[in-house]
Amino acid sequence: MIKNWLRYWKNSLADAERAEIDFQRQKHFLREHIDLSKGQLPSEDIKLLFDIEERKLNEQRGITKKDNPDWQSIDEIDLIIAPFVLQPLPEYQKYLRSTKPVFPFWIKATALPNGVLQVAEDHFPVIPRSVLAPSADEDNEFIFSHVDTVDKATKLDKSEFEGWSDYWDFHQNVFKEITEQAMPTYQMEYYSRIDRTLYFVPDEKFTPSTHIIKLIENLLINESEPSLIKQIIETPGRKDQNPLAVNQYMEANTLHLGQMGCDYPLSITQRKALYTFLNEKEEKVFAVNGPPGTGKTTLLQSVVANYVVQSVKKNEPPVILACSTNNQAVTNIIESFSKSNSNLPLLGQRWISAVEGFAAFLPANSKQILKGINYYKGDDSSNLSAIDDYENVKRYEGEFLAGINEYTKKNFVDLTTCCDYLKDEILGIENSLNEAKQLWKDFLQQISLFNKEFEVATSSSKYYPSGNLEINITELKNDKESCVDIEGQVIKYFNDEPFFRKLFCWLTFKSSLEKRTSEVRRLIRNAPCKFDDTLFSKRSKILNAINLKIELLDSTIDKGTNWNEWKVKNEVKGNPPISEKELAIQEAAKTKETEFAPCYFYDELDVSLRHKAFWLSIHFWEAKWLQASQDYLNDNRKENKGTEGRMNLWRRRAMLTPCFVSTFFMAPRFFSYSKHAGKTDADGNLWESPPLEEFVDLLMVDESGQVTPEVGLPSFALCKKALVVGDVKQIEPVWNIIPKVDIGNLIKHEILKDANDPKFSHFKSKGLLASSGDVMTVAQNATNFIYDDPRVSERGMMLQEHRRCFNEIIKYCNEMAYAGVLKPLRGNSKKAVLPPMIHFHVESNSITKNRDRTNEKEAMVLLEWLMQFKEQIFNHYKHIKDYNNQFENMVGIITPFSGQKRTLIRLANSKGLNTKLMKIGTVHALQGAERPVILFSSVYGPGDTGTMFFDRDNKPNMLNVAVSRAKDSFIVFGNKNIFDSQTLKPSGILARHLKFHNFEF
Repeated sequence: MIKNWLRYWKNSLADAERAEIDFQRQKHFLREHIDLSKGQLPSEDIKLLFDIEERKLNEQRGITKKDNPDWQSIDEIDLIIAPFVLQPLPEYQKYLRSTKPVFPFWIKATALPNGVLQVAEDHFPVIPRSVLAPSADEDNEFIFSHVDTVDKATKLDKSEFEGWSDYWDFHQNVFKEITEQAMPTYQMEYYSRIDRTLYFVPDEKFTPSTHIIKLIENLLINESEPSLIKQIIETPGRKDQNPLAVNQYMEANTLHLGQMGCDYPLSITQRKALYTFLNEKEEKVFAVNGPPGTGKTTLLQSVVANYVVQSVKKNEPPVILACSTNNQAVTNIIESFSKSNSNLPLLGQRWISAVEGFAAFLPANSKQILKGINYYKGDDSSNLSAIDDYENVKRYEGEFLAGINEYTKKNFVDLTTCCDYLKDEILGIENSLNEAKQLWKDFLQQISLFNKEFEVATSSSKYYPSGNLEINITELKNDKESCVDIEGQVIKYFNDEPFFRKLFCWLTFKSSLEKRTSEVRRLIRNAPCKFDDTLFSKRSKILNAINLKIELLDSTIDKGTNWNEWKVKNEVKGNPPISEKELAIQEAAKTKETEFAPCYFYDELDVSLRHKAFWLSIHFWEAKWLQASQDYLNDNRKENKGTEGRMNLWRRRAMLTPCFVSTFFMAPRFFSYSKHAGKTDADGNLWESPPLEEFVDLLMVDESGQVTPEVGLPSFALCKKALVVGDVKQIEPVWNIIPKVDIGNLIKHEILKDANDPKFSHFKSKGLLASSGDVMTVAQNATNFIYDDPRVSERGMMLQEHRRCFNEIIKYCNEMAYAGVLKPLRGNSKKAVLPPMIHFHVESNSITKNRDRTNEKEAMVLLEWLMQFKEQIFNHYKHIKDYNNQFENMVGIITPFSGQKRTLIRLANSKGLNTKLMKIGTVHALQGAERPVILFSSVYGPGDTGTMFFDRDNKPNMLNVAVSRAKDSFIVFGNKNIFDSQTLKPSGILARHLKFHNFEF
């Protein structure tokens, strides 16, 4: 069954690639004066394509000579043909982010050697996904049609055609259906139509999914099945487990050894997610739901830091792969791993100056790299390659020794001694955490006995003046002295007791016993604890009782002192909270006024011992890298490209940058090795590139709700474990497969029996389908954990503390998308320059042209308002370093439609705004980003019919993302009549959070 899914995903990728045409790197022809209705292309062009395809086919079989008897000929080739091209008009190019020509419509055909065209096996035309709405590509200005419209047009398909003429008419009809224009006269605003015909043979090896497809092909060859993918699909024996409770944290605390940053400790739910992840050894796929602004990046940093420290004990560096679906998400990860601050003088900085940050980008060879980012390309080129020669390694060894000697005030002269010292320091921190665990456990057990025996409560007792477990040792010592004094008085009383009273008490005379009891009661009247009256008449019993109290006080003093001494030694002030309530109270003490400073045990360790352990480990691996590099340079064979050689290469690289960051499209290329596959007929070598299966220690998936399963899941085969972070209530994937095609592929690969198979709904709910699924949903269904809050319906952990937006802003998202589970911590907008949630009414309607929607008046009003408030906004935020003194970095503009985006960019340019810098576009333009002020152009008017785009299927995604990009102010421009506060639609709920105003234009 696993192999069937792999074949299905491969098929889905191939189908998707046919919808993303890239002809630039392939032999193609662009000809004028071709009448495709006649079904004939120039024979000389087709013969050349035949020759190329025939040679390619034979070279794959190791045959290079045409006179070889095994040479295989072909009698037809598959083409795709664009009947026309659209070129951006020169006068509008300054408003467009892309000025490339557009080929929006492609016809599939089979060609014979003489150029005659025949009906293709797959009939439906190819429309590039990038020209269909909704689009995630903000650089794409051209919208040809809508995905749903194309899906409906598939009903025009036929099982058979009478010939090319009938096939050509079919394409004319499809074109008319999806554009509402005839193909021969099609026109598009801002573009000129050029009647030139482009045709070529599509080749999978030149597509973005090439490396994923190769990975799948290799997995299909293997007899074994990738364990992570197997768990995802089959979810064997899944059981419902709750995350770790607060009273279990101390056990997991010793597993949390490293923390990358020192600015802030983990939040409550970040810690719950991390400790549950670290504690659960058997959970191979771990899902974390991360709503906007809840600190997903900090969690990922903590996981990486912990792997780095833990690996020192194993003496093998961790290889961690962080992936997402697009370069923006990937860039966000890299930048976050480059900006980690440290409060540790000398220790908290690199001792090898050539390396910055803790991550390296794995891009395509053609990708231009941002300045200051570590990278390795597929050809093994790297910004770090310069350090990999003998002279530089020796120089960096000198740098390292200087760094460690300055830090330790010692005189290390060799790397082995350095490693031993650093490892001892790291193990010392681990031992200290283990000691704390035992001391705290002993202390809790002791005070439980003490509280019970002394009948006290931690919330109201002189022993616990702060109302928690900060026990007052002085009070304990005073009470011990009091008990010892009382013990002495009781002993003296019994020693001095008259002979006849002793005798009569021994004879159990009631009056004598009562007198003795009365005397003893008087002696212990001021005792700090209670005693049973029945003990007072028996010397041995009352003295035993007093002695037990003294021993209990002694033991409590001892355990409390040991715990306090550990805290003093390790510069920790607070205790570990032992209940959810206590944790919440202590967390609430961290406010903006206190700059979220750590205020209890776990917090304090995050920014002290754990942070120190991380940097000690970074330097340990620097020293190990120097040793490994010297061994590598002294080895004449160097590292070969076989299995061991490639694994050693990645481990050596991981010593400097433990986290490798890539898109899912590129990652498989890097984690592979070379394998000899035989000889050609010219005695040349043939090579294969099998994957390094289950080599990567941890796969971290960010923005996983945007990753389609066929793109993301194959790479799980490279990894031992996966941490999947995302939010299915933010941006959805751009699905490249329509449902009709998807069902056909599922049937083809024997996953479904037929189109009515009820398993379709089951697989859809698990997120496995190329037409509707995403990796976050897949991970949610694969994890054993369910969140311990009935309001959370998704499986997996949930991050809840939100610090990005003012409370009034995130309150909308919380109500609309998250059932109130988010905990707003930013505070209310007391000193904001603009209101947090406001709507300016624009009396207007939209117009629809070429399947796209615009509202010119609304865009004009929005920009007029922006120019009026530009100076005020700039002056308020110019002091904040993040905005680089640029107004365009302070404001973002979001709209649901690409047509309105173009209108806004054109008008913003005319106002003198730098639209190359300012984020203007659909929600994808601000993916993973934020701005103090977000302006939203809603476009619709009361005359528009049907469901508004941001209310479609009642999904919260679009408005959830749009609103949560705004840190301080979310301002809507549009017709107020489209927002009905009486409905439960996303726009209706938004209406209840907005304050409506008119703007004089």
